[in-house]
Amino acid sequence: GTILALNIGIFSSLDNYFSIYFWQWTPEEISLFPIIIALPVVLAGFFAAPLAKGKSKKNFAIGLFLINLIVEPMPIWLRLLDPYVPIQIFPENGTDALWWTIITFLCIGYFLRTAGWILVISMVYDVVEDGQLATGRRDEGLYLSANGFIQKIISGLGVVFVGFLLEFVGFDVKNPTVIEMQEPIYRLAYFQAILGPILTLASISCMFFYNISKSSHEDALKSLEINKD
Repeated sequence: GTILALNIGIFSSLDNYFSIYFWQWTPEEISLFPIIIALPVVLAGFFAAPLAKGKSKKNFAIGLFLINLIVEPMPIWLRLLDPYVPIQIFPENGTDALWWTIITFLCIGYFLRTAGWILVISMVYDVVEDGQLATGRRDEGLYLSANGFIQKIISGLGVVFVGFLLEFVGFDVKNPTVIEMQEPIYRLAYFQAILGPILTLASISCMFFYNISKSSHEDALKSLEINKD
């Protein structure tokens, strides 16, 4: 979760730069994005638990994040590949096809990411109950607040890192035009296309250390009920 928070902290801060200089959209063209993206987030809240029912939460969450690892950076990957292939593989800037393609990828990505996060939070609660069995205390507030606090710090550090990154790739020009920023934004796109998946993979790798299975969690709940009685 901490590594994923760093990933989100870095690249969510770059969304406006990509909207203006990479996809070359106007504010009016992306004004509906927040409203549309809210729908898959809400749907993920309803469907995450039913979809994972009867399955390993860890494995299902890892699967969601792995699919999102491909879905989320795909538009940038395809745009960067365009000059190197004989046919056009991604819609051109300024077309309706680009708008619909990007919003489709965003909706799928937000659904996968949100559903994965919901399962991760559920896994944290399983850790709480496992810890209660070992210590006799139920400290969900401590677990969740500590986890949230660390993620906010890391996400904030990601935003600070973005400032140095933008200067490094060439966004230190005052009042830049879209044409002037084509070289810097493509440097930034290559950086995101490489670092984003690496951070996501690192985050997914950490999930393999989670060792509470469905059966062991059920055993813990039964033990807690016996102790309670």
